[in-house]
Amino acid sequence: MIKKNICFVQPDVYRVRYRFKSAYLPYAAGQLWAYAAEDPVVAQEYALKELVFLFASIDAVVARLDEPFLAAFSCYVWNTEYNKKLAQAIKEKHPGCVILFGGHNVPPDDTFLSEFPYIDYLIQGEGEISFRSLLLELRKEEPDLSAVPGLRYRLPGGGFAANPPRALMDLWNLPSPYTAGVFDGIMRQYPEIQWSISLETNRGCPYHCGYCSWSELDIKPRRISEERVLAEFEWIGAHKIEFVHFADSNFGVYERDEGFIDALVEQKKKIGYPYIGVFNSAKRNTERVYRIACKLWESRLCQTGATVSLQSLSPSVLKAIRRENLDLAYFKQLINLYNSSKIPTYSELILGLPGETFESFCSGVGTLLELGQHDGLVIYPCILLPNAEMASPEMRRRYGIRAQRFVLNMGGTEKIPPAVEDVTEYYYLVTATDAMSEEEMTRGYLFSILLQVLHMFALTRWIAVYLRHAYGLRYEEFYLRMLDFALKNPSSILGKLIADVANFREETKKAHSDCTLNLPYEAGKNVQEILYLFGGASFRLREFYDGIGGLVMELIRDGALATELIRYQCESIRQPCMPLKTLAFAYDFPSYFQDALQNQNAVLEKKNVLLRFEDNDNPPDWPTYGFEVVFRSVRHCKSLYNITNA
Repeated sequence: MIKKNICFVQPDVYRVRYRFKSAYLPYAAGQLWAYAAEDPVVAQEYALKELVFLFASIDAVVARLDEPFLAAFSCYVWNTEYNKKLAQAIKEKHPGCVILFGGHNVPPDDTFLSEFPYIDYLIQGEGEISFRSLLLELRKEEPDLSAVPGLRYRLPGGGFAANPPRALMDLWNLPSPYTAGVFDGIMRQYPEIQWSISLETNRGCPYHCGYCSWSELDIKPRRISEERVLAEFEWIGAHKIEFVHFADSNFGVYERDEGFIDALVEQKKKIGYPYIGVFNSAKRNTERVYRIACKLWESRLCQTGATVSLQSLSPSVLKAIRRENLDLAYFKQLINLYNSSKIPTYSELILGLPGETFESFCSGVGTLLELGQHDGLVIYPCILLPNAEMASPEMRRRYGIRAQRFVLNMGGTEKIPPAVEDVTEYYYLVTATDAMSEEEMTRGYLFSILLQVLHMFALTRWIAVYLRHAYGLRYEEFYLRMLDFALKNPSSILGKLIADVANFREETKKAHSDCTLNLPYEAGKNVQEILYLFGGASFRLREFYDGIGGLVMELIRDGALATELIRYQCESIRQPCMPLKTLAFAYDFPSYFQDALQNQNAVLEKKNVLLRFEDNDNPPDWPTYGFEVVFRSVRHCKSLYNITNA
């Protein structure tokens, strides 16, 4: 019997990390096929012929397809436009090929069917049941499309139909695409890739945050069997998988999660794999989450620290997005607890949520710093995901949410081979709400970029801490002054970098696909805004501090102290080819900042001190610095020398 050929398309990019390249195995596509192929009829009549997991020449992909019966496309913000172009090309060469679209970036309506005639069907929601059911129906002479859950399709007489979605309620025995061998072929075909994978131990989210589409089907989290998870751990070790992203929404919520970490830590000790794991920590069960974080950090399995996220500190915003935060006093206790164990933390905020004013956003950022979050604060612009509640017409009307299409900046990645297709990917950013004007949103964006770099990457952290404790200047006020200074002094290093970032935002808003931000020592590699700003400032470090010195001198009334503080701040930032230096200062800055960061009564003592600035992993050149210091400081600051008394 000749089997019908199935092609899955879930294209991703090479992630360029210094001297190696990594790529994700297409988990969503593999999971759909692993589940479908368990059905004996599907296994007998269909064959998985092609897995497109990297961006490649569309002509080349189409040319290598062997009589495709069905091409299934998994759509995300980084590949939807490419998927459309490839789907159209496949349909032109193989008119009888069924084109199926699904994934998080497919809108929950008939838009794709009405606008793109080459698309035959849409699957919305979780796809295992839908995809298997569709294959079983399409083998019939007269398929009953109404029997396929979650399917959208055209009606013979015109118009569209949409079947109610249905997800698997029991995932305990869900087959694994890894241990089932779905990816064995492409792993043999690309031996040079250091593979990254996504892994589930459960699926679903108990929360219903308005900006997120994770819980769109309103289903309680469902667990996958320990047997499958542990077998996947063994597979990871056997195939030397470097990077594992745990796709659980709240890892640590179940008691067994700690046992999974014990097994993974022990495996890494024995064979070295996986090297790194990334986890979305549970918002509750904090004692267990803390124990897990300790084990991950001690084993170096997690190198970014623990997540303690809030998204917003405004009660009205939290109500609008249906989210509950940790009590701020408890948040401070958690930060102190992790700090006492020398485990870094990072928190996340979102700019552009409904009900958030410019003032409440800036105040919230300052409050987080007041609570002790000095090492890791990541601020995201609010993306309007098509399947999130915020994207619904009702919520957009209620909060005056306005969004605009931007060019997607995939910093630190490249297509393979570079520029294979003239395809630009887009996403929709919230640009204004009833509570925050477009001008305020742009200012908030620049403020968030500047603060993340100057404080979290530590370029002005010591200056800001001193001004807060010695003069009572709130953190957000200091960084708003820094932003105004940069905008009014475009010839300074900071002013030039901020102007470049502002121009980048405006150009990508105009859908200019050739907009890039490049580090001065890696001209061909596009990077994200915060990396561009820190990379540019650290490359011209002394010029950077010369540029902002005037503002600092205005704020600190003691000129001699201000000069010494600026020098100490400058010398604290790691530089390549400089593993050790010993310098004299007229003030005991290290003791002062140690007390200040612990919210003790800090007193800056004026006395001569000899300090040792040491970097045991000093980068030998700027490209290495770009990877080891610039890129890796995003969630956990790695830009500071270790400073001790000489």
